[in-house]
Amino acid sequence: ISLGKLLLKHREEGKAAQEHRQEERAKKSRAACAVDVPGTATFIAAFALGLKGATVECPEQGESSQMGCSMDISTVVGALLGSGGYLGIIAVECPANLTESGVNPIDAVCATGILNVMAALGFMAAPLSDVKRSCGAHQQRL
Repeated sequence: ISLGKLLLKHREEGKAAQEHRQEERAKKSRAACAVDVPGTATFIAAFALGLKGATVECPEQGESSQMGCSMDISTVVGALLGSGGYLGIIAVECPANLTESGVNPIDAVCATGILNVMAALGFMAAPLSDVKRSCGAHQQRL
């Protein structure tokens, strides 16, 4: 085998390996996308449930209702921001978006991180809004 043929063979093997790696990345990306889309739907459902709860508790008077209202609104905020976080990841991971959207993946991941931190704060605020009502009821029974 001549040196030229050996180099050509090596180049062709390198191309085949690169195509295989790209195909594997695309498969992983499709799998991640398949998980992210239902994740977004879950947060949207949580948003809707929180909104429904807020429409029931927020118009009522009294301290207990105010705590429940605050909890529901915090859940709505957390779920809405969580949905945004998932949408940012979808913009990066879903194969069609990678080639057609023109979204800078670093910007999308950065925005997703910020949205997820804010969503976590919203979800943390929800139970904290209800501590007095929940713990007060427990203390009265003792």
